[in-house]
Order: sequence, then C-alpha cells, then structure tokens
Amino acid sequence: MLWQEIHILKQLNHPHVIHLQGVYCTSANIYLVTELCKGGDLKQLLKQRQFLTEDETRNVISSLSDAVVYLHRKGIVHRDLKLENILVKKGVDQDDCQINIKVTDFGLSAQTTGLGIDNRLMDACGTLLYMAPEVMNGHCYSQLCDMWSIGVVMYTLLCGEPPFVSKSKSRLYEIIMRKEILFAPPIWTTVSDAAKNVLTCLLKVDPAYRMSATQLLENPWITGDTDVYVVPPNVMEMMRQQLEQEKGRDTKNCFEKFSLQCYTGNKIHQFVLLCKKLKNKSRKEAPTYFYND
Repeated sequence: MLWQEIHILKQLNHPHVIHLQGVYCTSANIYLVTELCKGGDLKQLLKQRQFLTEDETRNVISSLSDAVVYLHRKGIVHRDLKLENILVKKGVDQDDCQINIKVTDFGLSAQTTGLGIDNRLMDACGTLLYMAPEVMNGHCYSQLCDMWSIGVVMYTLLCGEPPFVSKSKSRLYEIIMRKEILFAPPIWTTVSDAAKNVLTCLLKVDPAYRMSATQLLENPWITGDTDVYVVPPNVMEMMRQQLEQEKGRDTKNCFEKFSLQCYTGNKIHQFVLLCKKLKNKSRKEAPTYFYND
C-alpha cells in the first residue's frame, strides 16, 4: 500500500496537492519527504474558528475541487478526503479568506484506467463520517465517492458539524438513507441559497445524480458568475426536472423517441431520447432526455 501511495505521489504536480520531495529507504524504514505545511490541517483550523465564513469555504472548496478534477483526470480516486487530510500551507489571519490548501495522504487512493464498468472499485475503505453510501453498502463505486466526501467537508466547514453522525456504519447508512440534509437556523440563515444548492447536489445518495468535480468547479457559486444559468448537475437530474415539467401534459404527438442504455451505479438504466418540436421555429429542436427504470 505504501509503494502504491509513492507511485501515485510521484505522478502528481498540482498547486493544491502535496508535493513529494523525495523517498529515502533504510533497512528498517521508508521515509517520505514532502513540502512543509505550517498551518496544520483543516480540522485544527476549524477547531480554532468553530466554522468558516462562506467566502473562506468557497476558497477552500474551489481549490479542493480543482485538485480533485486533476486527480480524476489521471484516473486517481482519493477515497479518504476529510478535514484531517487537507493541509493548510501557512497560518491564516482572521481577516484573510485566502486559505492555501494541500490535499495529502494518498494511502487509500486507487488508480483506474477509465470510467467503464471494468474500472469500478469495490473496496470499502475511508473514514466513516466522510464515506459515500455506495462505499458503505459494499457495492461497486466510482470517482463520485470523492464528491460525497467534498460535500461533507463543505457542510462541516460552513456550520462546524458534519451532516450525518453515527459511530456505527450500519446506523450511519440508515440515517443517510432516511434523513434529508438539514439547514437549521441560526447558522444556516447566513449561508446563501447557492451554497445550499451545491451541498444538495454533492450529497445525493444516488451517485448517478451527484455533481462531478468539473461541474462543481464550474458552478456559479464557485466562479461568482451569477449571470450563468445553473444547469442540472447531470443528465439524470435534467431528465427528472423535465419529467416534472411535463407531468400531466399530453406529449403523445410532440416527440420522436429513441432508446438507449446507460450503466450508472449498479443498474442498467433505459433511457428514451425525446426530441420536442418547439413552437418557435427560429430555434432548433432541443433534445430532451427522459429516464425509465
């Protein structure tokens, strides 16, 4: 496992991922020398502050999502993203919302060769409070397990407490499956609806509906571009929203249908591509995706 971590670290060169300076071996020990981070980790920072402001959290999540996009493009799934594994490069002033973070501890990381069915992961590993439900239940999973962990990190930074708590894996899984994310006052009244929307998209129980790292990085809450239309986080969510809009309407003669199959999570889903004829002839026909289980 240690040599796997070393192999992964040697491939990485990103401003928000810990840099491996060197590896030294003796007859008894192996020493990994990394860049120095004087600010401790996010858990220590949170203990000092109780919670971070939305601007500070945005800065951290922006850097974290940028690092995870980089990792996922290399086929690397971290699998243990948590406050303790996100280091702070240097001490942070109270008035400074720029927190320079470094993702560290790749001991549980895995590297895949793609996103297909053959590259799904099976090992149930990670830290319980940050573990995605699909990892807990022992089914195969993908890079999207990291996005659940980012959601837990973001939620905890904003209010000082994790969204779901239990010492038992089975009990925690039960809580996650039954309980919706709570944004209870008074602390959540100061958090924007945009931030809450991002959390809702990250903490989707079904990974097929969960926001990806690239989608998070391009989200208006991160970019600050409020003029950009907030698109659904993925095709599955887009289809769900469209179904709700079309519910109760007679669409029998309005669409042409094409079927296709797509593997998501642990199921083969059947899709129907519907091309709706728009009343405004100056616009092109827009494809609309519907979902059938």
